[in-house]
Amino acid sequence: MKAWQINKAVGIISKGGIIAYPTEAVYGLGCSAHISQAVDKILWIKSRRRQKGLILVGTDIDEFQGWIDLEYVKGSEEIMCSWPGPVTWIIPARRTAPEWITG
Repeated sequence: MKAWQINKAVGIISKGGIIAYPTEAVYGLGCSAHISQAVDKILWIKSRRRQKGLILVGTDIDEFQGWIDLEYVKGSEEIMCSWPGPVTWIIPARRTAPEWITG
């Protein structure tokens, strides 16, 4: 992607908007996980119930600080070594994680 495209996407996300972005296999829908109204828009688009929870995608584990609990995860070193990369990890949520993320 070109810098102007990334900047445009960042602007949309920071204002509570939704973007479509390519992944390794399919396109994904994205928004700021910090904005509950944006998350609700994605749930509405996908006809998905809030109780099902969502997948979080990020470039750095620090983006999820306060929401995930690596302390009790076996293999957390493996998680850190594989980041970033096309890997999915299921990590326990902390009590501070917003309900619109955890379901």
